[in-house]
Amino acid sequence: HDANALVQIGDEPSVSADTRLIEEGMTVEAQNVFGSLEHDRAQMLDKFGKFMPVGFYYKAFFRPKGAWKLWEPIIRRMAGLGKVNTDAHHGYFDKQYLWADVCVVGGGPAGSTVAALVAEAGHNVQLFERENFPRFSIGESLMPDTYWTFKRLGVLDKLKASAFPRKHSVQFFGKSGRGSAPFYFSDNNPHESSVTWQVQRGKFDLMLLDNARDKGAEIHQGARVLEVLFDGDRAIGVRAKLADGQSQDFTAPIIVDATGQSALIGRKLKITEPEAQLNKASIYTHYSGGRRDEGKDEGATLILHTDNGDSWFWYIPLPDDIVSVGVVGAIDYLVQGRKEDAQTIFEQELAKGAPMQERLQHAEQLMPAKTTKDFS
Repeated sequence: HDANALVQIGDEPSVSADTRLIEEGMTVEAQNVFGSLEHDRAQMLDKFGKFMPVGFYYKAFFRPKGAWKLWEPIIRRMAGLGKVNTDAHHGYFDKQYLWADVCVVGGGPAGSTVAALVAEAGHNVQLFERENFPRFSIGESLMPDTYWTFKRLGVLDKLKASAFPRKHSVQFFGKSGRGSAPFYFSDNNPHESSVTWQVQRGKFDLMLLDNARDKGAEIHQGARVLEVLFDGDRAIGVRAKLADGQSQDFTAPIIVDATGQSALIGRKLKITEPEAQLNKASIYTHYSGGRRDEGKDEGATLILHTDNGDSWFWYIPLPDDIVSVGVVGAIDYLVQGRKEDAQTIFEQELAKGAPMQERLQHAEQLMPAKTTKDFS
């Protein structure tokens, strides 16, 4: 076969036949023929090919002046440029790549980090995120060692200039309600990397996604990856439904699955396995006006156990007087076998923790309680 063959697929001209996968309902037409593929009248030119070097047409038919207007449409038709459907969807794009070095599925912190670093190294990266940022997510309390990743990404200055509370420590409260001394990260490591941040994930994730775009990654938001394309047991691309509703195949030698719990590739290959240590559930919400400690302890993460020891709460200060509060417990305790809804279970667990009740005594709940799983 001819690896350079170009065909017309529907309204899309000049498609490489060697790289586009065949799918049901696809309409494929030949290009670069004069007549039909079986009876191409232009094949007679093959006999004269050795007399027609590159540029022959332009040199031979440019004179007499004015004759080019007659010859140009004939030559262009025989050159096989395809046909553009002027009634097709119109869009204006800075650029679009259907072939990439890396396709990243998922635009959260993992996906945007991969996209930024690979694009910065000069590779073509296509990132697909099904939602439009900013969007809500939990997982707001960062660990100190993320400092080095942020430094590599080049976003430290943005984080330092942000309104995200500085996190110097973590403090634990046992079943009795008594608190430990705060564990200050700087006591173990005096470097500035010992201080990290409590982040609103909507703003934080958007910061990282914009950073990936600034480094050259092509970002597709509102784009749902329908499937990962395989050739045998090797992933070779993705089929995505883009924000304009059109489905498009993107091929790449490397596919990064950054979909988190969705585990797009793992589920397709049936290789996902439950992690016994993550057999937990969480019910969480946000409050406004929760009590905070003072000074460097204002941004501390608090871990507060309930009086029966079957669950524990997190208390994470965020910007704008907001605190993230969630209860964590074994799935069979917190969710399974309980008929109540998430909000009721949250309130029942809250009643078992006096220190948490005190901090939320004058606070206002900002959203109904939600549930997630696989929490450590």
